[in-house]
Amino acid sequence: MDQNDQIWLDTLAWIGRGEVGWHLALVNARFAALVNKQLQQRQWCLEEFHISERKPKRTGAEVLSLANDGSYFALPLATSPLPDSVIGFNGTFNIWYLDAEVINFLQRFRRLFTTYISLKFTILMTEFRAWQAVAHHIWPLLKNGLGTLVNVKRKQLALMRKHISPTFLIDCPNLVEIISPVLPERPTVDNSAASETSSRDLYIWLHTTRVDRRPLVYKLLKWNNRWDQFVNELIMSFNTASVPVNYLVLTSFEFIYNRREQMVNMLTEERLTMLSNVHPKGGGGVVSFVKIVRCPAEFSEADMVSWLRMSRLNNEPHPNLVTIGFADDEIGPLPSDSAASMSRNISG
Repeated sequence: MDQNDQIWLDTLAWIGRGEVGWHLALVNARFAALVNKQLQQRQWCLEEFHISERKPKRTGAEVLSLANDGSYFALPLATSPLPDSVIGFNGTFNIWYLDAEVINFLQRFRRLFTTYISLKFTILMTEFRAWQAVAHHIWPLLKNGLGTLVNVKRKQLALMRKHISPTFLIDCPNLVEIISPVLPERPTVDNSAASETSSRDLYIWLHTTRVDRRPLVYKLLKWNNRWDQFVNELIMSFNTASVPVNYLVLTSFEFIYNRREQMVNMLTEERLTMLSNVHPKGGGGVVSFVKIVRCPAEFSEADMVSWLRMSRLNNEPHPNLVTIGFADDEIGPLPSDSAASMSRNISG
């Protein structure tokens, strides 16, 4: 107990907030003052929590937060601004219900969505009112901080294109990674009417030039029999390019795939490389890890390692994951369309 205040403040930083507030503050007046100071100075990240419809009364929304013992406890939605000491969230931010109160809550928390977030949709394709609500009320709060789209399906892309914007992918200034089972397709005069729009949108996004030269990362989740055609399209775009772009395409196939490519575009001073590494798999099978890299021609091995590290090859958890999964009948009273339009214009 006989330590100076700074030592105790440093020690309190390692103790859970609940323990600090409920136990140590009760020791004596000196500790109460130290606890108050430490809680004001300390920065926090929110843990996993869920915005759900209040049950069984179904009278609005509540927050379910994860306790240390793995159980969940219910909290009312905050009605005051987010404290400056809250700087982010570590777990997943799950939205299972939406109404005007939830929208106001999200607007107060929008500072948490302005850095790098990952976004995953679990809304069914048939829930058209839910997709409209996302487009009008949630997307404007998330789009500027969106870094990764997780496991996005073809019909989800089509619905976002319809309800948000035909250019919604390239309208997200910080979107640098898409994880999807959809194979991109190069738009041409011949296939512009016949090919699938979502596939073309993905291809256009992949070939977007970023001012910061950060590589765009596309992770293909499953084998597609058009894969070699896709590779040939990438090569064609590369050979005819006059402007440099940077990207990584990553995928894996459960069979032996040994195709390799390497070429240089002298005009854009770029290199395009495709590598495949075959590894044994349990049960006597194999898995081929394939990566296609378009990068500056002078890139070193260290530069490439840095790029691959950014792509989270080892399936690390997605940072700041927001999951949206409410149905049409899990939407309460919403603000008017005019208010939503005003919010969208302000955020854009």
